[in-house]
Parts: sequence; structure tokens; C-alpha cells
Amino acid sequence: MHRLISLLAGCLVLLSASAFGFDGYRKGFVIGTGVGISPYSSTQTDMDVSVLGQEVERDNAAVFSMGYLGWSWNDRDMVTGLVAINSFENESLDLSHTFYGVAWFHFYGAGGYGLFSVLGAGAAEWDTGATCPADAGFGYLVGGGYEFSPHWHVGVAVSGGRSEIGPVEITLTDVTVFFGGTLF
Repeated sequence: MHRLISLLAGCLVLLSASAFGFDGYRKGFVIGTGVGISPYSSTQTDMDVSVLGQEVERDNAAVFSMGYLGWSWNDRDMVTGLVAINSFENESLDLSHTFYGVAWFHFYGAGGYGLFSVLGAGAAEWDTGATCPADAGFGYLVGGGYEFSPHWHVGVAVSGGRSEIGPVEITLTDVTVFFGGTLF
């Protein structure tokens, strides 16, 4: 499955590069990525739960990464499929909060300089890295920032949602500061 997804993504990038040329105009195919930190990454449950004997409810700092792929219909608006992952370690477990969904970016400045906002809706998932997988629930992402060149930006985002393991509801919340780039 991973090979098929990688092959399709590679073909999409190659086809779009030749068709739309990444010519510097934010109209057509866009692809981007970002990295950052989440000084606040919270996992809260509606009951006492432990995973492999370790407490689940925690407020941690996390490492942030994101990727998006989409379409821009003018120089100010684009819609993307977006995946954002906040990863952190809780004693011996590698944990993550993942948002995946559709996001709308709106750019307020002309020519790649100025403020932008992003709104996203999709699914949120809590990954314990253990043998008890969590089911995804509704997720959201709200943010904004400053585009300081046509392809580079810094921003702040709040993401979160609900996930569950069996009867246990898990509320995920992340506040993230990030640096990113977009090819168009």
C-alpha cells in the first residue's frame, strides 16, 4: 500500500510540474511542507487510563511536521489535503497526535508577502505506538501567520479533536509554531 501511495504521489508531482510549471504564480497545483514545535500538546481522557502501565493524560512539548498537496484557483486562495503530526515521547512510549483533512489557506498580501490564515476540518487520531490502536474522530486546525517571501512562511496553529480507544474518549489539543514552504 505504501508503495502504491508513493508511486501515485510521485506521478502526480511529475505530471503537475510539467503541466503547471511551478512558475511562481500561486494558481494551479501546490505542494508544501512545514516543521516546528508544539510547546503545548495535551492529551486528556474522560476516565483514568494507562497504556502499557503508563499514565495517558499529559501535557507535553512536541515536534511538529506537516505536508500538504492541493490546488489554488487564484493568487490568494488554495485548498489542500493536509496531514499534521505532533510527536512526543512519554517515558518509553512514542506518541503522536495526527490531524488529516482538508484545509483552506487564504493569503491577504499581494505577491507572496503578508498575512495568511488556514482553516481545516477532518480527522484527529492519537497514536500510542502500542498494541491498542485509537479510532480517529473529528479533527480541526485553525491558524495563521506571515508569508515573508513568495514560497516561505511562519505561523501559529491550534489543532485538535477527539479520538477513542474502546469506550474511552480522548481529547487532543496542540498549539504549534511552525516554519514552512510551498511550491507553486
